[in-house]
This record gives sequence, C-alpha cells and structure tokens, in this order.
Amino acid sequence: MKKIILSFVTIISFFSCSSNPNEVEKANLEGNWISKDYQEHIETNHSPKQVLMDIAFYTTELVVDTKRFKDSLVVYNGQKERANLPFKRVGDTLKLKINGEVITNLVYSKADNSLSFVDQKLNRVFRFVRADSLDLDKSYEMPIAFPTIVNKATIVGKFDLYENNAKQQIVEFTKFGGIKGWEKYGTFSVGVNDDAMSVFEGDLITCFGAKESNFFAFDATKKDTITFHNVSMDNKTKQIYKENVQVLLVRRK
Repeated sequence: MKKIILSFVTIISFFSCSSNPNEVEKANLEGNWISKDYQEHIETNHSPKQVLMDIAFYTTELVVDTKRFKDSLVVYNGQKERANLPFKRVGDTLKLKINGEVITNLVYSKADNSLSFVDQKLNRVFRFVRADSLDLDKSYEMPIAFPTIVNKATIVGKFDLYENNAKQQIVEFTKFGGIKGWEKYGTFSVGVNDDAMSVFEGDLITCFGAKESNFFAFDATKKDTITFHNVSMDNKTKQIYKENVQVLLVRRK
C-alpha cells in the first residue's frame, strides 16, 4: 500500500510576505482547496481504503486564510491532523519548503481555477481544486470540506435499514456526519487514514450514540446497497477481521 507523504509537518523555516506596488492584480486564493486526485478517486470507487492503495498524496486539503494566519498555509492530513506551512507569495505563486530545504512553487492556474505543484522526486504534479462552500463542515475549529467529500462519496443518503431481526427503519446519513432515524446513533465518522486502516483490508466506519458507539467494516462500492459488518481483532497480530453482516442498508429511490 502506498503511504501518505507527511513531509508538510516537518516545516521549520519561515517566510514573510512581501508586496510590490507594481505587481498586477493578484488572484483571490482565499478558501479551501481539495486534493483533486483524492476527490476523483473517492468519487469513482467509493472506498477510502482503495484510494490509499492506488495513489500517493501529500495532503487532503489546503486552507488559505490570511486574515487568521497571514503568511501560513493550513495543511490537513485527513480529518484531524493539521499543520501550518509558511509561504512567500510572488504574484499568483506561493513559495513553500515542502521537502527539506528545496523551495517548491504552488502555482495558481486561472484556466481551471486550481493550485498545483510539481514533485521532482516522484516526477508528478499534485493539484488542488477549490472546495464548494456548501461542503464546509463548520463543526470543526476551522471549517473544512474533506470529510464532507468522503461522506458524500460513500454513505450520504436515505436508506431502508435492516438490523438483524429488528423492524425495518428509514434512516438518513447526512453529509456533515449526522444520522437521522437510527435510535442508537446520532453521528458517524468514515475512516480515512487512521491506524486501524493499516491493519484491515477494507473500509471502516464508527457510529456514535449517547449510550453506545460501535466500529463496523462497511462496503459502499455497490450502488444500491451498503453492508455493515461486525469486526474482531486478533490480539496477537493486531489485525482486524470482518465478521457477519450486522446491518443492511438499501438506498431509497
């Protein structure tokens, strides 16, 4: 499995912004920028684990908020980890130190409204596209869109829920991680790159409730049905294994 590159969090150098009165008008780079590769892959295969296996990526979301952080870019790795990356802006280019002491140019393209940089070691381009403002989850200290992107690509929607021999229920999973209609649970979190995913072959979801919270393996790759499986851990190997189907979700038309 290809691993996420975490070089962003090792930044130690600091750049200060400079201004030039003779420069042409700069593009507005404020806002949230999502990894284009990640978004395209998750929307195609509906599996965070498959994305981790298929592609390497530096980070999932960049946030430019100069009112709060002035000359630092906020970098998210998944849903929780955050780091500040100092930059110097020259025109529509942000100059950053990503790997070691080499300065990398994060360049804005007006043609497709994207930010991109070239990784010389991997010989590839990493692109970020502006997130839809309606996808910003404001329950986070700093609103971010990446969890919403993942939720929408995997489990968001209304379903007929069948749990063991219990009566059929109509439930809804919302894009900001809410669960409606399932008495035991009120919120959920889809696993993206946490430790558990490194010891399990598939995708994982946690459902949270007032009295109990549970961890499930789930499969959202089929169009009309999603299954939740109980899981167990081998105490010796620490591997997680999928067991019987606990919940069947049938998407409502």
